[in-house]
Amino acid sequence: MAMRSNGPILLSLPAFRGVTRRLILLSLLVFFALVVLSLGSRELSGSLLGAIVLSPQQALHWHLWQLLSYPFADLNLISVALSLLSLWFFGSALEDERGPRWMTEFFLRPPSAAVCWPACWPTPPASALKSSR
Repeated sequence: MAMRSNGPILLSLPAFRGVTRRLILLSLLVFFALVVLSLGSRELSGSLLGAIVLSPQQALHWHLWQLLSYPFADLNLISVALSLLSLWFFGSALEDERGPRWMTEFFLRPPSAAVCWPACWPTPPASALKSSR
């Protein structure tokens, strides 16, 4: 037996506005700037990417900009496209439900937590790892 429909099913894309739009456009701007820079100078691109990618040891030693730049640093086109598509779909729904301030805080908190996690549990020395095998 087939299910009855009360009306047509409408499929549409979520709204492209607010904090979600700004985050997506900023990510695209950084991505294309890194791609253009890597075409011109691999050394400069590598050193810039090394400065903005999150490294817990560096972030704990006053490289605090990495906490904000980490989500935007990626050079893989498929990864960027899928990340931004997910951000658009889920971010717009969350922003509509919770508000723009909550969305901004939600986007910026995980990178800061990523620094605190390894800082709390430092890597054991290599000699301890070899003796446990």
